[in-house]
Amino acid sequence: MTPRYREFAADAALAAHVHCLWSFAASEDGGEQAIPPDGRAELIVHRGRPYEERGDDGRWRAQPALLFAGQLTRPLVLRSRGAVAVLAVRFTPAGAWAFAGRAMAECNDRRLPLAELHGSAAARSLAATLDAAEDASAARVTLADYVARRVALNDGRRDAAIERCVDRLYASEGRVALAELCALAGVGERQLQRRFAEVVGIAPRTLAVIV
Repeated sequence: MTPRYREFAADAALAAHVHCLWSFAASEDGGEQAIPPDGRAELIVHRGRPYEERGDDGRWRAQPALLFAGQLTRPLVLRSRGAVAVLAVRFTPAGAWAFAGRAMAECNDRRLPLAELHGSAAARSLAATLDAAEDASAARVTLADYVARRVALNDGRRDAAIERCVDRLYASEGRVALAELCALAGVGERQLQRRFAEVVGIAPRTLAVIV
């Protein structure tokens, strides 16, 4: 199978939280790849055989079928074990906070089973609805609807000041002084660091390096 990667725009109602939806399908056995940090968390659905990831101890472990991938601060090494079919939501840098419902720094470099993040009942319900989807388009709608409901449960929480800082970091390709970000957010350095840890997960300087 020729590898197929596609991106899909999010609904306008989710645009503040979701960068895009994407899908990937391939048939590869044993192929390894290093995933670099990109400043964005993701909701991942393995509709084929889940990837295996290499842990710090060098051992390979299969990923959960439904998982939330927090911010990466170092490359993640994955290995395929046959036909893979992934459907995913890539959040904006400050957008996953409302979906996860917890401080994003708690999720850094972790791939959390969705049942751990939102509870077993929610994970089972989403899995069943995805299984019942008639086609790939219906599955995307199902996944986007789930994200919208979880964001709504947290009152669509946003941090406008941190979003401004994130936009400035991307617009400058990471070449912006911390003092400028503090002025833009209207807070001191320590508070800026705390709010980045809560909303984005990583420090502003770390995001600047990634960008």
